[in-house]
Amino acid sequence: MNYQVLFSKKNQYKNKEKSKEFLKIFFISCILISGIGISYFVLFLNTDQEDTTFFIQAFEQVERGCLTREVPQYLSGNDEDNDGIDNQIDIMESARERTSADVTYIDAYYSENEGKPLESEGVCTDLFWRAMEGAGFDFQEILYSDMKLEVSDYPLHIWNTNQVDKNIDFRRVPNIEAYLKKYANNLTIEIEECNFESISEWQPGDIVIFKLDGKGPADHIAIISNKRNNRGIPFLIHNWGIGTVEDDNWFGEIVGHYRW
Repeated sequence: MNYQVLFSKKNQYKNKEKSKEFLKIFFISCILISGIGISYFVLFLNTDQEDTTFFIQAFEQVERGCLTREVPQYLSGNDEDNDGIDNQIDIMESARERTSADVTYIDAYYSENEGKPLESEGVCTDLFWRAMEGAGFDFQEILYSDMKLEVSDYPLHIWNTNQVDKNIDFRRVPNIEAYLKKYANNLTIEIEECNFESISEWQPGDIVIFKLDGKGPADHIAIISNKRNNRGIPFLIHNWGIGTVEDDNWFGEIVGHYRW
């Protein structure tokens, strides 16, 4: 919710001190009510420079939300595809590129094209492996190679099988989760808004896994964006049934947080 407040210079209040008090009360009330800051706060009062500076500084802090400093950007120090972009950022940017595509959410088995759906089709896992591919990682092959060697590390019983299937295994969240648990950096699954130390743990390019209904096996995967809401919570890049989007819709239970 945005507020735009304009105050007239003339005849707003006869008493300068009363008008300043009113503004302070109004300003604090807006913060408490909106919870998301004020887009514009224009002051046209017959006040001295010091008073005006106070309100402008307060406005700028509210506009930024509860963050008073930038969250440092983590970099892996590696560039798998030698494109001049760090892997961590490359994964995120490759995921973001998919938000411009018109993708229909279709959960199906594909026997052709090595099990890969058309560019115009897919689910949350298709966004993930495509983001990895854009950063130089053939996740389908990476996962398949490990599953052939250590199939018991993967929850194939969920699908009533003990056979590795290259056409579908890389598109199943529990298999991706099992691989990430083994080889990726396992990070906190706790996140607290407006807590600088907490939100700093969630970096662009990180991978998050959810249980949407809080029950059964994990069933959703997302990539962390470099955008944050004004409470410090990062946006997610994911496909949750309406195509690939970038938003701050965190839902379900967080069961995994990984860094490649």
